[in-house]
Amino acid sequence: MRLKADKLEIYPAIIFPSGATIVETSNDTVTTRNIEVWAIKNGWQKIETRKFMGTIPHWYFGAISQTHFGLKKFNKKVNLPLINQKLIWKNTYNDASVSESKDWIKERLAILGYKKDSFAIKHFTIKYSISQKKIINKELIKEKLYGLH
Repeated sequence: MRLKADKLEIYPAIIFPSGATIVETSNDTVTTRNIEVWAIKNGWQKIETRKFMGTIPHWYFGAISQTHFGLKKFNKKVNLPLINQKLIWKNTYNDASVSESKDWIKERLAILGYKKDSFAIKHFTIKYSISQKKIINKELIKEKLYGLH
């Protein structure tokens, strides 16, 4: 079910060390994906997810970023032919909710000392060497810039 849509989960479930995702492995390498938030403070810098999220649990960052932090309309449909169901995820999108999201993000950026006019979400593919115990390759696969004006 997780292959069909990341929000689908059988309960109760066992979550492995990689989390609720699929991790590609081969011989000595593990390949995974990572989502990061970046903002401007003396140039573009990565912000630690836990710090950016503040009082919101950091493990919600992936889901919140996938729905564009409420800054744009989100509507995802998933067909489940085995159980003859269609699921639809939507965010609450109106002027008030966008304004509220922007205010929250601006406040988080200001608290952390970053400029409040924009931020970026970057998606990376990361290859990790088990024997060397280090990242051997980090490739940017997608980037989205959000303006907060």
